[in-house]
Amino acid sequence: LNYHGLPPAWKIPELFGCINDVFNMATLLQECYGFDPAEIRAVVDSDPVTKPTRTTVLQSIEWLCDGVRSGDSLFFYYAGHGSTLKVPGSQQRYDFSCLCLIDDLVLMSEIQGRFGSLAQGTKIICVMDTSFGQDVLDLSARTLDGDGPAEVSPMECVRWLPPRRPPAWFDPRVHVPTAGGRDSLEAE
Repeated sequence: LNYHGLPPAWKIPELFGCINDVFNMATLLQECYGFDPAEIRAVVDSDPVTKPTRTTVLQSIEWLCDGVRSGDSLFFYYAGHGSTLKVPGSQQRYDFSCLCLIDDLVLMSEIQGRFGSLAQGTKIICVMDTSFGQDVLDLSARTLDGDGPAEVSPMECVRWLPPRRPPAWFDPRVHVPTAGGRDSLEAE
């Protein structure tokens, strides 16, 4: 998402290059890994049909996961802003990580919940070019050093928008943060 043309009152800075990154990633998947173009769905704000709204992104995640069997491999890529929801009365600063779309938010727990229900043996690669991206699958931030992977503080490697007010659909009784500060989707 480049966030071009959004109302200034939303205070979401425009990005440059995210749409190019999406199409470069699609080309890489096709030319280097043999993906069929029909197996790739790009949701970008430059296309009036596939604008990255909350509904479109959630439907695209369902499309990605539909019919997946053990042994299948999935690839999910997001380039755009991420943020957190600051819930009034909460003691934790980073309770609810989310993706910022052109009309609303998608909680990381919604993505994590959908990916978590895939058949055992399904492989999924998530590339998140956003702050708080490591929370999608409840992973710690990692970086490679001379000896291999090393733990780093997520705050050492992120850019983020200031915490947002929860959207109208958000219910803290349903979206409950786990002890680690990451959010999880729990049914009532």
